[in-house]
Amino acid sequence: VERYTAPGREITLYGEGEDDWGIWAWAWMVVSKPLGSNPTLSAPNQPATGFVTDEVGDYTVQLTVRDQGGLTDTCETTVHSVVTAPIAICPTDQSWPTRTPLPLHGDATDDGYIVAWTWEVVSHNTDTDPELSPLDQQDTTFEALRVGQYVLRLTVEDEHGLTDVCQFTVTTTPTPPDAICPQDIQTAPLVAIQWTGDAEDDGTITSVQWEMISQPSGSSAAGPSPSNQFTTGFMPDIVGTY
Repeated sequence: VERYTAPGREITLYGEGEDDWGIWAWAWMVVSKPLGSNPTLSAPNQPATGFVTDEVGDYTVQLTVRDQGGLTDTCETTVHSVVTAPIAICPTDQSWPTRTPLPLHGDATDDGYIVAWTWEVVSHNTDTDPELSPLDQQDTTFEALRVGQYVLRLTVEDEHGLTDVCQFTVTTTPTPPDAICPQDIQTAPLVAIQWTGDAEDDGTITSVQWEMISQPSGSSAAGPSPSNQFTTGFMPDIVGTY
């Protein structure tokens, strides 16, 4: 039976024996190995033993069984110790609203373990760079301010320094703008005041509209003017809340 492992990883070798008197003793031994290698058998006198290689290459492990009468038999198994590159596993392509954090989870398969994760934005077709943080963890968060397509890359590295990359695309979709009003203002009647509003959006604000939605009873004050610009003015005519 052939087995596969990687340097530094423990596998379990299982032995069996048949005898008319029963097996009295078990003995595992490494009979061939790569030059300079020093593998370990954790339980060489048990039916099952742990085995750890320390170099890439082929190892031949021999099992000897002995019965109560002193008769013995042997068998061998080959263990291939190999190092392969990891396989990076990216999130799937997806659509997501602008200005909304998108949690991303990376994954990988490997014959050992992953020691480094690296996220990056490879390309996009907008005028504003997206946010991607953290860049060096398995999980990260992506957020884009503009509608567009963003190509992201994940690079994984294992304990042997071997790497793999994968890429995926996030397509962002429009979201409504957020209007930003000035703070409440205190003034006196017949005193002209001025203020400036603002807005946040994933594109361009194309129109602005101010309107007075309530005023004190008896007031005949006109609404904000100009009503279609971010900066506007207003003059209350009596005491009250507008």
